[in-house]
Amino acid sequence: MNNVAPDYATFFTAVFSSLLTYGVRVKTVCASCNEVYIQSRSLYGYTPRSNAEYDKYCGDDVYGYDNTQSGLVMVPLVEDENGNLVEKQGTLPAFIHSRTTKVNRYDVPSQMWSTTSDGHRSVEMLTCFLATATKGTVSFAPDFMGYGLSDASKSYLIRNSYVTSFLPLWIKVAGELTEDTDCKTALADAAFIQGYSEGGYASIAIGEALNKVFNVEIVRIRSGAPTLSLEKSIMSSTSLFKDGLLKDYYYTALLFAAAYSSTNTNLANYGAGQDIVNTKYTNITDPVLNILSWLEESDITANLVNERMLNLASDEGINDNDIISEIIFDPEIVSFMDDAYNDGVSNPCSPSYSGYQVGINDLICEALVDNSLTDVLYSAQYPVQICHSVEDELVTYDNIPDITRNPEYLTIAAQTGDHFTAGGTCITSDIVYFTSAEFRDYTPLVKHKADGCGITNNNCADSPFRFKVIKTGTANKITRDCEWAATRSTNLRCSYEGVAETCPLTCGKCQTCIDSTSRIRFMYNGRFITRDCGWVRNKNTLGRCRVAGMEHSCRKTCNQCV
Repeated sequence: MNNVAPDYATFFTAVFSSLLTYGVRVKTVCASCNEVYIQSRSLYGYTPRSNAEYDKYCGDDVYGYDNTQSGLVMVPLVEDENGNLVEKQGTLPAFIHSRTTKVNRYDVPSQMWSTTSDGHRSVEMLTCFLATATKGTVSFAPDFMGYGLSDASKSYLIRNSYVTSFLPLWIKVAGELTEDTDCKTALADAAFIQGYSEGGYASIAIGEALNKVFNVEIVRIRSGAPTLSLEKSIMSSTSLFKDGLLKDYYYTALLFAAAYSSTNTNLANYGAGQDIVNTKYTNITDPVLNILSWLEESDITANLVNERMLNLASDEGINDNDIISEIIFDPEIVSFMDDAYNDGVSNPCSPSYSGYQVGINDLICEALVDNSLTDVLYSAQYPVQICHSVEDELVTYDNIPDITRNPEYLTIAAQTGDHFTAGGTCITSDIVYFTSAEFRDYTPLVKHKADGCGITNNNCADSPFRFKVIKTGTANKITRDCEWAATRSTNLRCSYEGVAETCPLTCGKCQTCIDSTSRIRFMYNGRFITRDCGWVRNKNTLGRCRVAGMEHSCRKTCNQCV
């Protein structure tokens, strides 16, 4: 399922040939929460400092906050009057395809795009290309945490990490489209989202976040075989591994064990001695025996992980069916899950279950429950379709939600076949969806400006930077931003020295062409520095004015006044 077979790609090319309307520009986009946090106010029109939901995913205490994330983006192109290809104007809905599980850090969308046939045949490439070329969507294929240009730990089935790795891409692309086209093209507050397996899980997490953080309309999520209840899934999969039914999926167990073993600081069990991984095969320097180190090798593959697991079991005298319980997972975790399974317990992490013990497994249970998504589906106010096989051996069918809990928005498309086979069916259905009236006829609310940005949006904006403020009558300096001035007591705060010049939009001083008189803090050459507009004027003025947000801080120096 990593790549679409050649005849498969040829088939869809033929089916969609008459619907291909736009050219497609493909590019890799890189951004971090830290980067867009600084730029969001002036460049992207978002104010995350006042958004608690945003801070949950991109606040400065979130794992991966300052880590560069990457992904592939496709933008529709049309010919201008001179025959040149340019970005399609208008308000363009988003399409997001969340990839299936990968082991290798570089086997992801941003690294796979090339002129090779394999690159063009990948599922991510095909779905994003067809969505953009037929509908004119702005299509995203994120790499996710720990992949592509992200050097964080891989965060398999950790819900917030998928969002942390995606939101910066969304914000950066939204800003670039607006800036590059003089507001004549805008990313709509609307998205179609698809994904299978791990991608199915990620699609639900991303959809929920976009809806809550930016009030994005989720037109539809098509999620295939998502692991929704982690506590139930680990219980059933432990049993299935021991029965020898999942020998092709040791790599998923290793990814899961690594993610929930004190690598992500935001998980409840971090550093609490309740890791899932078996420390017998991690607290060693021998790379052959240290199973977590395998995941960081540049040439690692899923098949290679599976092969090494079998070889390690053979060398250690361990039965193949006991690999999960004696090599990958902590024996106490396995025993806990086995007992619950044999006791017929539906939820091993319920405090009422006798096997649930504070100080032994309560925090790993808390981490698993925190990252389960069933409740998200029950509260969703947008359409979610689950495509899942009743014969799925990896993500068993008892993972599906009770649709009676949300009948208006939740539907199930039941399939047959194993996890891999059903994946082909579900993904085919996702692609055929591009021919549906819901997809082709959807029109988002207008955000772009046909006549361009104009003075209000392009030439006058508050500085996005934090700056030094001295309250009238005191000598104490405090560091604030323009959101602080806008939140309350605006007239008073705008009267403090330097605030009106730094926050002209909030303070109603757009008509005055003047630089900020305050010292502002910003990122320059990879580090934070604090300077004033004299520093911008002193030398390399054009280059320093290109620092994102500087043109709104030093308006006169950077020639931003009209």
